[in-house]
Amino acid sequence: MIIAIDFDGTIAHNAWPSIGEPVEGAIETIGNLYAEGHMLVLWTCRSGGPLDWACRWLDYHGVLDCFAAFNRNLSSALEQYGTDPRKIGADLYIDDAALGAQLNDDGTLVWSYVLEMVADRAEAMMEASDA
Repeated sequence: MIIAIDFDGTIAHNAWPSIGEPVEGAIETIGNLYAEGHMLVLWTCRSGGPLDWACRWLDYHGVLDCFAAFNRNLSSALEQYGTDPRKIGADLYIDDAALGAQLNDDGTLVWSYVLEMVADRAEAMMEASDA
């Protein structure tokens, strides 16, 4: 699947314009999603310098290479559809501000719940493709 992941409040504690500590479970889950073969896109409002800082932060935490794109569509999607809309095309969007997102007491995303949701969505997509 293509999974678009927000940064502030989702991967890192929100400390805009700085960057907070990793949200519990985020780094491990990103690594697991990548290892399972999912294509990850960093999907954030950060741009310019703040996006560069986020990328350096991800590199420091060892997950920068897990992301196939940063605030842009995957090149395979561009080739397939012949357009590059502002909205990132993805099968799932992971964001602390999403409707129904499970949050910790500090307002950050519960990553163990994310893993369950990704597994459920992947299974549903496989069943639909078999039908």
